Amino acid sequence: MNRQYGALRGLAIVLVVLNHSIHFGLMISPVGGFWFRFLAFFQSFGLFAVPTFLFISGAFLSFAADGLSAKFLWASFERILCPYLIWSLVFSLLATLSGDVHYSVSGYLKNILVGYPYHFVPLLFFCYLTAPVLVWLVKRDQWVWCWLVIAAYQILLLCLRYPSIFGLPFALPGWVNLLKPPVLFQTMADWAIYFPTGLILGLNNSTLRPRLLKLKWISLAAVVILYLLSGLTSVGVLSARWARFVAPLPVVLLLPLIERKRIPLLNFFERVGKQSYGVYLVHFIVIHLMVLFGTRVIPKFQSWPVVVPTVFIGALMVSLTLAEELKKRGSTVKAHRYIFG
Repeated sequence: MNRQYGALRGLAIVLVVLNHSIHFGLMISPVGGFWFRFLAFFQSFGLFAVPTFLFISGAFLSFAADGLSAKFLWASFERILCPYLIWSLVFSLLATLSGDVHYSVSGYLKNILVGYPYHFVPLLFFCYLTAPVLVWLVKRDQWVWCWLVIAAYQILLLCLRYPSIFGLPFALPGWVNLLKPPVLFQTMADWAIYFPTGLILGLNNSTLRPRLLKLKWISLAAVVILYLLSGLTSVGVLSARWARFVAPLPVVLLLPLIERKRIPLLNFFERVGKQSYGVYLVHFIVIHLMVLFGTRVIPKFQSWPVVVPTVFIGALMVSLTLAEELKKRGSTVKAHRYIFG
């Protein structure tokens, strides 16, 4: 097994927290000029986060491909859905009690279905649900056309979601809208290819890794160029919206090549990686509480120059500590599975 994936999964979740901290930090403490452009450019690192997490989820599942039984899948669904339902309810209650918005029962159920605010969880559930079919195709050496079909479908969904993203000289016919998947349209348009890529590379590691090694410098150059295009687009210098959706692909092709011992802050990222799903679910709540406390209890909080770092460090460490401490307590080890995954 690729031992570096534990730390890389932790890094991906740290990038998720950073992305949301900058987003909410700029909402409560708006800045302009250089600092806005700096933060907006830096926030672009977040575009690698969910694709990396999905890729690693697919790669981890590949190691259990031979034992992909109904029992295994049901246990995986429990680990995904139970914490998701719990923290979605907490988020909705907090939003209602704080007066930001009121969710009816039907509104809450709609949020659960579409994944608000945890957008990629329904997609992750769908990926696990369809994994046996993908494994069956890969084991029969049908993975090339399978990957190409998924990639083409994601490109089609991107064109439907952002009609001008690729500058096509023609409009898509109306019947193409019938190909939009219910519930998963937006997330599949953004990330459909990454879980299958992780699963395919995991199942064909010995064959594909040498090929990835030959392409590593091309992939690295592509990452730098595409990130710059995306970052410059986010600050209004360029107009290349497509770059943010393409940039993560060469990144995930580099992940199997990274040596574990070369990852900086290895122990910390592995620590986060072990609690990655729990940190992802809880950090939204912590950020919301920090924003409420900072804006309503400490009025000057909005003018602090360190709002974003404060929100980021607070959200990350509180979420991580909460997940770890519950797991350490013997009486709550079983509960940890259902609360944090």
